[in-house]
Amino acid sequence: MCLGASVLWCACTPKSKGDAETTPAASGPAASGAVDPSESDTPEASPNPEASQDSGQSQDANFVVKPWLFAGEVPEGLEAYGELELVIAWLDRHGQNALVVGRKQNETEDARTTTLRAEHWLRADPKAEWQELRVMRERVDACQFDTELSAIKGDWSVTDLDEDGVGEATVAWRVGCRSDVSPVGHKVIMIEYDGKESHKWGLRGDTHIWPEQGEPTGFRTDPEFKSVPRFYKHASWVWEQTSVERFD
Repeated sequence: MCLGASVLWCACTPKSKGDAETTPAASGPAASGAVDPSESDTPEASPNPEASQDSGQSQDANFVVKPWLFAGEVPEGLEAYGELELVIAWLDRHGQNALVVGRKQNETEDARTTTLRAEHWLRADPKAEWQELRVMRERVDACQFDTELSAIKGDWSVTDLDEDGVGEATVAWRVGCRSDVSPVGHKVIMIEYDGKESHKWGLRGDTHIWPEQGEPTGFRTDPEFKSVPRFYKHASWVWEQTSVERFD
C-alpha cells in the first residue's frame, strides 16, 4: 500500500486472498449484479448440454478452434464488470466462449482503489443460458499516485495448442501503483475448459523498463505448466511480447 504523499516512489501489488485470480466460478446463468463466487479451487461440474452444430460445438476433437466475431461490445446476454476493458471470444467444440474483462474504480479524497475482474463464460447453444466457468480478480488498494491495472490481448489470445478442439485463452495484465518510471507487476494467464474442469496456468513477475533496466529479470512459473510444455512455450513468448515498457 502507498503510505502517503511524502513517498517518492511506490509500486503496490494488489491485496488478495491467496492467489486471487485462481477463483473458479459457480455455474449459473448470466445476471446483472450476480453475487461473486466464494474463494474456492473446486470448479463446478460441466452441465453437459446437448451438442449444437450452430454454436460450433462438436464432440470431434478435430474441430477447428477460431476467434468468434460477435455484434456489439460484449456478446448478447453478458455484461462487463464496471467499465469494459476487453473481450476475448472464441468457438470450440464446447460452444461459444467469452472472456470478459471489466474494471471498477472507487475514489476517496486522497486515494483510489481499482479492481479488475475477468469472467470466462460458456454457452453451448445460442438459445441456452450462459454458464460462468471462472472468475479472476486483481486489485490495487488505496493508490495515492498513478494506478496501473490494465489487460492486454493480441492475435495470440485464442489458440488450440494441443489440437483437441478446445480453445485456450491467453491474457496479460499489469498491476501496480507508481509515481515515476518504475516496474509494476505483470502476469500472463492461460485458461482452458475441458468440459469437466476449468484449468489455469500463469507466469508472474514485473514489467521490464527498456532500456533503463538492461536485461529482463524473468518470471515465476506455475508448477502446472510442467505437464503442458506447449502452453509454457506459448505463455513465455507472450511474456516477451507484453512485459516490456517504454517511456520514450
